[in-house]
Amino acid sequence: MVATKVNLSSTNELRNVVDDRLPEVMGHIGYEQDFSIVDRKLAVGYVTGIMAAAVFLLDKKLGFKASYNYVVLLLALYSVGMAYFYYFTSTVEKSIKYVGYDKKEAKDKVTISTEVKDKYEPVLTIEVNLNDKSVKQDVHFNKFFNETGYLEVVPVIDYFKLQLSTLDSKAD
Repeated sequence: MVATKVNLSSTNELRNVVDDRLPEVMGHIGYEQDFSIVDRKLAVGYVTGIMAAAVFLLDKKLGFKASYNYVVLLLALYSVGMAYFYYFTSTVEKSIKYVGYDKKEAKDKVTISTEVKDKYEPVLTIEVNLNDKSVKQDVHFNKFFNETGYLEVVPVIDYFKLQLSTLDSKAD
């Protein structure tokens, strides 16, 4: 992946760069990304899109009066689908940026969540979960980025190796 210069004054941009590089970083450690959360979001999006298209086509082909009951039913189903999508993204997925499995031992599942609590503080809160054990830590962005605004991948890899080894020792 090509290194891009980041505005060091933008915590949102700094967090996005770290989040975007997580699959590469975790790949170096021996984890493979799982796309089940993304797949679920895509499925809900496709289904709601198909419902919206069906409402349009019904209204166009049958007219308003003939398609009214179908449109009401489809709109109710659409509302349920969007409510599920909202619930899923605001609670289940929330701030999860990476889900992956150990390439050697597929039973080892890692989930990484990141968030910036205060946009004026250059601190990233990282929560790493490994097989239901978790560690949460605040990390200053200057540990991951150099003075010119480029992400230093090696310190990020070292950070996650340390967190995973800490969690692995908790499991024993």
